[in-house]
Amino acid sequence: YYDGIRELSISYDDRYIAFTSNHQIYLFDIDSESHTRISSGCIDEYPEFGIDNRIYFSRYDSENDRYKLMRMEIDGTDKQNLCECSLFISHIFPGQADSNIVYFIGNKKRFCRFCIEESELTVLFTHPVEMKPISKSNNDRYFSFGGDQKSYYLYDTELNSIEAYLTPPEWGKLILRMLPTEKVAVTIPIAGQAILRLLDIENGMQIGDEIIIENTANSAESAFAISPNGEKIAFIHQEK
Repeated sequence: YYDGIRELSISYDDRYIAFTSNHQIYLFDIDSESHTRISSGCIDEYPEFGIDNRIYFSRYDSENDRYKLMRMEIDGTDKQNLCECSLFISHIFPGQADSNIVYFIGNKKRFCRFCIEESELTVLFTHPVEMKPISKSNNDRYFSFGGDQKSYYLYDTELNSIEAYLTPPEWGKLILRMLPTEKVAVTIPIAGQAILRLLDIENGMQIGDEIIIENTANSAESAFAISPNGEKIAFIHQEK
């Protein structure tokens, strides 16, 4: 691919992986091991499956300098413009506890919630530095995000509170993902490898043994995607 593979998302039936390459969205069929481009002619990024198995994504309208929160069927048909704003839309999270809600990051620092039925956009908070990567629990309560080179934070939507969760300077760069069970998967990229650890959200203690994955692409934003049931991990393999 011209621009490489970025921004992986696994469908709720574990049959498909959506990803971005060269500002276009592709769909990979796991059973047939084939892929299809399902968007073209626009700047489309950050695909994410909703519980209805439709794909939510960000589109940039270059003519009007506007960003759009879009939704389409899994085959790329019936594209709908849900929300339009001046904020750069990235890291999209369709609600699972409430499918009427979509969360996303605006301009890299603003945590936003959009209500589809009421067409209401709310900025929940603004972080001092860029938030990436970001992930959430299946009940939509907890979001985890990186705020600098080493620290990770938890945002509680019920309490509207943010707290530092993981700040281990000896580990170096981290990639953190929230699991549906409210446990946390941490990957540590080291020289083309990734060390995968599972942590308890309550106390930060490691659960079980760590796993070493060879030849991973070194991307804090998009190297890993975890399936909605937390049982599968998709990652970008870098051929040597």
